Amino acid sequence: MNRFLRFFRLPALVLACSLLLQPLPVSAAGFPRRVIPYTAQDQQMMTWVVQQEVRGASLEHKRIIARVIVNRVLDSRFPDTVTGVLTQKGQFTSIRNWQQRLYEPDADTRRAVWEVLTGRCQEDFGGALYFYAPRWASAGAANWFEGSLCFLFEKEGHRFFK
Repeated sequence: MNRFLRFFRLPALVLACSLLLQPLPVSAAGFPRRVIPYTAQDQQMMTWVVQQEVRGASLEHKRIIARVIVNRVLDSRFPDTVTGVLTQKGQFTSIRNWQQRLYEPDADTRRAVWEVLTGRCQEDFGGALYFYAPRWASAGAANWFEGSLCFLFEKEGHRFFK
């Protein structure tokens, strides 16, 4: 084999090997974790929405909010795309951060969304589909969450439900 062919085959071999060494996202039971199809715009939109929802919160909290969005995409009661879930009427008012670019996503928010979308975040956080912040919610909204849904847990001022 001449030097020219060896030069161009080696990077391809290195790339192929490095891809094989990447761990596949798996569930707690060891099975490959189901990830959703998404576009670059979906990822960007989701990052801006998560930033608006929990700016200044921990990385874990940001993962939980991102996972709620993915859980909804996977649930037949909601639209089957990230964009559909985020723009569904009356759901994520924080979509205005995507539209108006109010709060630039920080590194933790970008990381949290990427980990959740690629399946690297192993938690599904109890299958949470809803959340609200009692501090900001009206009494009527709080009553709906508390009376209509199954409470799962509370994290940094948000209550999560299924």
